[in-house]
Amino acid sequence: MKEQELSSINTTYLTESDVARKYIVCKKTIYNMRVKGQLEKGYHYIYVNKQIRYIEGRLEEFFGIKESA
Repeated sequence: MKEQELSSINTTYLTESDVARKYIVCKKTIYNMRVKGQLEKGYHYIYVNKQIRYIEGRLEEFFGIKESA
């Protein structure tokens, strides 16, 4: 398997509601960050059909949050 495929196996994807709840921000704020280019398509989020899914690890990095093991 390729390295990229291996890393995607353990990736958690979040909905906009999940992101708002976890990082205590409004859905509108997340939307604005996406529109302004602060969150990059393909890096911070992806489209699954017509729905957006955010990549949890990348958002933790963006918001400066590290979870302890």
